[in-house]
Amino acid sequence: MEVWGGKNNTLDKILDELGFRGITRDEYASILQELVERGWVQQDREIYQSTADGKRIRDEAEALTDKYFFATWSCLNVSELDELASLASQLCDGLQTQKRITANT
Repeated sequence: MEVWGGKNNTLDKILDELGFRGITRDEYASILQELVERGWVQQDREIYQSTADGKRIRDEAEALTDKYFFATWSCLNVSELDELASLASQLCDGLQTQKRITANT
């Protein structure tokens, strides 16, 4: 949720930004209430903001996510990492090409 960055700090803004996820207004309201109860978010009328504890927990979760995501490739040597980067770049280029083709059909 974008409450952490202050960008989407109301329930309406969260729904506008993240409506594609299929989470209902009531579900988001429940999630926000749980975060308030945990002390990770504070509520002032309709505005939600992260607390210092909430920001700390969020930062820790992001750091662990990055650590575990990149751990998969920690066994690769420099040459293998270069090859992986090249393949990923080719994949990205191919997807961008396909996106343009699809957009023009």
